[in-house]
Amino acid sequence: MPESSLAVPTELALHVGHTAKIPLTGAGSVGYVWRVSVDGDAVLAKIGPADAQPPAGPAVGSLPQALIIEGRSIGHATIMLRLVREPGRPPREQHEIAVIVSP
Repeated sequence: MPESSLAVPTELALHVGHTAKIPLTGAGSVGYVWRVSVDGDAVLAKIGPADAQPPAGPAVGSLPQALIIEGRSIGHATIMLRLVREPGRPPREQHEIAVIVSP
């Protein structure tokens, strides 16, 4: 089984136009994928590579991933992050992050 995620915060403060990157453990080699949803429109959140440049050569195992959060407008948002393998099954990990975006 893949290791659990690195420390995922429960709260995050950002300024408009700033970005935060939260490292996540990759689990793709065992069939898990991260799913992210956002309640609110103050942020844009997506899953991406943990490193700006992926390693050269063939990938071995799961590559580290990151949750990338961009402050879009002043306000609040809640991000739900779930590590899932099969539809309809409980997530292996889940996190809720409250985000406050200020000017």
